[in-house]
Amino acid sequence: MKSYKGWTAAQRGASYKKTKEAIERGEISPATKCNRCGQSEGIIQYHNHDYSHPTRYLEMLCWRCHMILHSIRRNPYAVNDYWSEVFQGRQYPPVYKHDFGILKREHNIP
Repeated sequence: MKSYKGWTAAQRGASYKKTKEAIERGEISPATKCNRCGQSEGIIQYHNHDYSHPTRYLEMLCWRCHMILHSIRRNPYAVNDYWSEVFQGRQYPPVYKHDFGILKREHNIP
């Protein structure tokens, strides 16, 4: 895990661990449906918008939307195009494995 938006890799890792433990204890439910595109198949995971709290700022995202969200600095135009399509109702196929090549092949994100 890398540092991200001012949060160190260690801080992100500690928060992720606490999130995972909260899921295991039943305090929050496992991620089941993307909050952005509505995808409910493939990899659905949580994105934490603020690592200061392991459960308060979570958003359920499919793998594709999650990786697009993290790609804004790599190709902001492609990311904005993607969100425009999603908000107009487009749903891309589900992703079943962590294939970062999808971002390049399908969305022009290096």
